[in-house]
Amino acid sequence: MTDARRRGGLGVEIMRAGNGCHRALAPAPSSPAPGLASHRGLLAALAAVGLVIGAAGAGAQALFSPETAADLYRGVTRLRSPESPYEFPGDNTGRWGMTYTKPTNLAMDLISTLVAERSGLEPAAAARRHIGRLVDGLEALETHAGIFPEFVRLEDGRVRAERQAGTIVYSALDSAWLHFALSLAEARYKHDDAPLASRVRAMLDLADYSIFVDASFSFKHNVVVDATSRRRRSRSPSGYDNANSEARVTILYLVATGRLSPAAWERVWFRWRSKERERVAEGWRWNAFAELTGNVFFDELTLAPRSFGASHRGYLAAARRVTDRAGLELIGWGPSATPANEDPEGYSDAYGLDRPEVATPYAAALLTTVEQTPATAARSLTQMLRSAGNLSAPVPDAYDSRTGEVVNRRARSLNQNLLFLALNLAQTRAVVARAPWYDRAAALLRTFDRRHALPSGPSR
Repeated sequence: MTDARRRGGLGVEIMRAGNGCHRALAPAPSSPAPGLASHRGLLAALAAVGLVIGAAGAGAQALFSPETAADLYRGVTRLRSPESPYEFPGDNTGRWGMTYTKPTNLAMDLISTLVAERSGLEPAAAARRHIGRLVDGLEALETHAGIFPEFVRLEDGRVRAERQAGTIVYSALDSAWLHFALSLAEARYKHDDAPLASRVRAMLDLADYSIFVDASFSFKHNVVVDATSRRRRSRSPSGYDNANSEARVTILYLVATGRLSPAAWERVWFRWRSKERERVAEGWRWNAFAELTGNVFFDELTLAPRSFGASHRGYLAAARRVTDRAGLELIGWGPSATPANEDPEGYSDAYGLDRPEVATPYAAALLTTVEQTPATAARSLTQMLRSAGNLSAPVPDAYDSRTGEVVNRRARSLNQNLLFLALNLAQTRAVVARAPWYDRAAALLRTFDRRHALPSGPSR
């Protein structure tokens, strides 16, 4: 995954390698933090923010009341940029955050709209109107082989691909997320609004993902195209080769719909590692986003219990060990804003098991999709939501893991949507499951599970 920081309205891509900095945790306070091992008052705390406890799929998760659900969805809608006549969500609430966006933001906004409609939080007519406006805007964008540009400028009442040095970057993962979401919209409106579904189908049919695939079937990050001649200048040498990443959702979708060769999925690797004395599949910076995003859209504990499901449980156990050892108040780490005192614009960085100093609500919500009973992650999420205050505004992105205090109030569209979707787990999976390609994708996960089951033996 990449992120961008805006300076003077220009997008600067920050690749996964980051800046190489590692900020150590602050010294422990003189009086030990209460830690997450104690669950005293959890039910009362959940009730204080409108959360209630209930079963969710194979596990138990903090499910929120209709009032809180409606507030969090309003937070999603308030990230739609006033700069866009097509109701495109901006990227974030920072200084320049509403002047640009990415296809992944559009995808998550679209999926949240479908989930909100299914949950009764958005009237059907309003959901259809909003998705129709998104489609209007997407039809106005410059694409390359049907692929959407990585950065979209939202200025002067227009939407357009961002140009840098006479080129346009087209991101495989960002565009694939948007086509994934559009396929869900087509499934929803195929019978209820045939003209809208037909327009969506036209965009799906144009998408040619072969431009990202090399001779070894590696799914590469991006291609760079000359903005004038439309000829391809380069293709990224790096690809999405690790199955234990957020990319697996889109690769499964693309293979299941015939847009990628099955070899693109068959070649990805999956490596078991020992982390905090637990067996966990290797993932980018050991963060919850890479580990658990797939579990929001597919029930991986059921479809792939011996591979992804086992890794998810190991990751949760490893995260609990980190919090207990470091005396942290919060759990849930992933790409999020850095503390505002380090960068006023809130440059995004990737936190994880090795860098747990900053927690973020959506990552805690991802962990609740694995918890069998409301405990560590549910308590942490509850504390962050209480600190946020007004939940109908976008939720702050960054909290100090040791003190529980908000350290950056900037919010990101991607993270706000993932928070909403993870806490509407059953409805999100139901929206995905009605897509005509879903059964093929589920079959790919089951086959993968047989090949990559957790090995027997001690983890230490």
